[in-house]
Amino acid sequence: MSAAEGCHLGLILGLFALHLVVPGPNMLYICACAARGGRAEASRFAVGTALGTAFWAAAVALGAWRLAEAAPHLVDGLRLLVGLGLIGLGGQAFLAALDRTPLAAPGRRRGRSGAVLRGVLVTVANGNELVFWSAVLVLGAGEAVPPAFALALIVGVGAVALAFDLTLARLAGGGAVGRLLPRLRRPLEAALGAAFCLTGGALLGVL
Repeated sequence: MSAAEGCHLGLILGLFALHLVVPGPNMLYICACAARGGRAEASRFAVGTALGTAFWAAAVALGAWRLAEAAPHLVDGLRLLVGLGLIGLGGQAFLAALDRTPLAAPGRRRGRSGAVLRGVLVTVANGNELVFWSAVLVLGAGEAVPPAFALALIVGVGAVALAFDLTLARLAGGGAVGRLLPRLRRPLEAALGAAFCLTGGALLGVL
């Protein structure tokens, strides 16, 4: 990788780090995960967000947007799946908001892969990610980038996202915040349900 490519990569990673601190659905969901299952579930969701971020980076670096231009029906199919998935998550969140069962009660444990998959889906469908990576395209990251640059971009943004979201999960799942969030679980679930259903409906509405 040349020095110019290294500077270009550093610029993108720096902008991505600033992008992460913008409040969005990922932050809200990490707080909800901490309210549901403590630091462990929030950390699993953080792993999913890192994988979702790596997906966006790969799509840009490997030129997946060209495929979208050549096969718009493929994009419509993906939009349909993601929209339905978000509405499904919204329904689950509304049901969880109605559930008065104590967090420590038997039967409340969730599968370990569930939070990871939700993290991937929420990040892939995050409008903030679309705006950011569209800006990265303007910076030229999608113009026939070398393999080494593409790999560094995918791994780099995934690592930055993982470090940030794991830190947020640790803060949300411990200390005073960790004691407060379980009391706010039901309002958080209701807010998530509304956000997911609105986002999923918006995706389906543009088909």
